Amino acid sequence: TIDKMYEMMKEAAVDGDNGRMDYDGADTWGLVGVSFDTYMLVMGSGLAQVKKDSEDLPVFAMRDEANKNAFFKVYEMVGDKDRTLFVEDYFRWDDAEGKVVTQQFYNGKALFMTGSIQNISGDALRNAEIHYGILPMPKYNDAQENYSSTVNPYHFGVLCIPAWVTEDELPEITFTLEAMAYLGNRDVTREYYDRTLKLKRFQDDDDSSEILDIVFRNRLVDISVIFNWADCIQYYNQLRSSGSDNVESFLQGKEGAFNAAMEQTIQNFMDLDQ
Repeated sequence: TIDKMYEMMKEAAVDGDNGRMDYDGADTWGLVGVSFDTYMLVMGSGLAQVKKDSEDLPVFAMRDEANKNAFFKVYEMVGDKDRTLFVEDYFRWDDAEGKVVTQQFYNGKALFMTGSIQNISGDALRNAEIHYGILPMPKYNDAQENYSSTVNPYHFGVLCIPAWVTEDELPEITFTLEAMAYLGNRDVTREYYDRTLKLKRFQDDDDSSEILDIVFRNRLVDISVIFNWADCIQYYNQLRSSGSDNVESFLQGKEGAFNAAMEQTIQNFMDLDQ
């Protein structure tokens, strides 16, 4: 759970030298990552930013009480800058020097690092002289039935068919895409998942192999990740970066632009049926 993770972070974080926590000292951190991990951690509660109404249309869900409570719990943890170190606390998100933050984990100076599955195959973790394992995103509390791990939209590639494609071309194109998807699932996914991840990265770690199955079995793909109406996937991160947990006031100011962008998307799809 989030509470258990935060408890462990408090136990692990230690000021190593000068009486203050810093990224370039001898400090040990509870959690390192980037501000976008705020969104990823909230999604661990299984609460998407967008839900469906009775007519199967998307509606803004971030102001629901459950969503706000999940944010408050995550914010308490990631807003604790004596235990949590994010790249954006010292660098721009795209500053190459910011890698010094996540390097804390690879050097054994952080208990947790949030990230994507692709981190497992990266050189930094592969070459790190630490013993590590993987975990799903923490649950909101013990009452939550299943773990929930979302996708990172910045590592989430998709294929689209251009609007200028003619109807005569569609059968051939869709057949080709279906064949690619089938072969990718049958061959590429199995090779990467079973061989590269399980056999190579976790050959002596049965727990991580089992947890990997839990992560993939309980993936949450929020529709907000796909359309990102009014840059909504950054809302939680913007609150964390601003140092404010006043989520209700913040969302009141954002909901109008969000709904306008979402309604335009809905209208665009309805126009396709006319």
